[in-house]
Amino acid sequence: SAPQPYPDLQQQAAPLGRFLCHCGRSLTTAWNLKSHMKCHDPNRVKPYHCPHRGCFYSSDRKNDLQRHMTSCSH
Repeated sequence: SAPQPYPDLQQQAAPLGRFLCHCGRSLTTAWNLKSHMKCHDPNRVKPYHCPHRGCFYSSDRKNDLQRHMTSCSH
């Protein structure tokens, strides 16, 4: 069965105050887990696209695109 977009975060609590995603990633807060879960949503919109020809990077956060632009040598 397909995973729920936001599973019951209380059930995801792991030792040492960590919150585990079904992908194996461990996060420190329930809010971070909820935010991370968005990356698994196949319908998520990514409005920020790299303008360089041949680069297919896109993000749903402007600051991530800015970081991509400064760290990549196109």
